[in-house]
Amino acid sequence: MIARAPRKLHIEHDIINNLRTVMSVIKIIELIGSSEKSWEDAVQEALREASKTVKNIVGLDVLGHKADVRDNKIVKYKAHVKIAFAVER
Repeated sequence: MIARAPRKLHIEHDIINNLRTVMSVIKIIELIGSSEKSWEDAVQEALREASKTVKNIVGLDVLGHKADVRDNKIVKYKAHVKIAFAVER
């Protein structure tokens, strides 16, 4: 069985097109989340931190993964993400 990478979301296309009729302005920020547990947890951490100050989050796009390695072991997982949110007027 061949492992396939998960489909990458394209915030600029998928989410914005779906929300175009509901909201007129979507803003996108880029963040890097980190975790000592996993890449998934690093993504969740980026979302948790963003949600502390950003309202109306509507989507997230994972741009890439990196890791810090020490003694041949991953010691920190990092996820580069874009987070989209609706701008209130």
